[in-house]
Amino acid sequence: MDSNLMLGGNFMRNRKFSILVISAILLLSACSGQPTENSPSATGSPEFTTGSSQAGSSRQTTSPSSFVTGTPDGPARNVPFPPISDQASKFSEDGAEAFTLHYFDLINYVIDTSDTEAIKKLTENDCTVCYKQIINEADKAKKDHKWQVGGKHHPKVVDSYISGKNVAIVTVEYTSDVGTVYSAPHKVHEKIALQTDARIAFDLSFDRGWTVHQIKSAS
Repeated sequence: MDSNLMLGGNFMRNRKFSILVISAILLLSACSGQPTENSPSATGSPEFTTGSSQAGSSRQTTSPSSFVTGTPDGPARNVPFPPISDQASKFSEDGAEAFTLHYFDLINYVIDTSDTEAIKKLTENDCTVCYKQIINEADKAKKDHKWQVGGKHHPKVVDSYISGKNVAIVTVEYTSDVGTVYSAPHKVHEKIALQTDARIAFDLSFDRGWTVHQIKSAS
């Protein structure tokens, strides 16, 4: 999929399914180079604690035994959907924190499935990062029959506070695993590098539930 993405003030022109490339500062996945063809798949991604385990939000709705992880042969199948927890629906600092971790669960779900229906419902239309770099890229990848293996994100909330009437800011540190994007069985479209020690802030709005208003850099 051809696109021009703003990365830290510079344009990188390539075919990109890494659905979470935000910028050099707002990095939710990063390319290790230009797309390649017939490259070996990435291996050796480290283990981290996932957002779902911290928030308790990912009670699987699909039997774990029926889930098939993505491979160079094809995309993941029967991916468990992460339901939102009761805590993540409350207007409080703890609720905003749980919601943000749930949003990361949905990002990881989109990585596996390219299904953006659920994440769209929790994303405001003016969240440029959310739509341009996550939702629209995933929709295009689904249309082009590309899939991603690896590249999952592992967030940790470092601060959350109610910043005004019906709004909150949640600051997150996260890592992401290495990954590979395929355009056909064993045909590598792009490699995704390991990401460590990234920090971003979620601006949230509340109206009978939280939604993401913006994603910004955080110092």
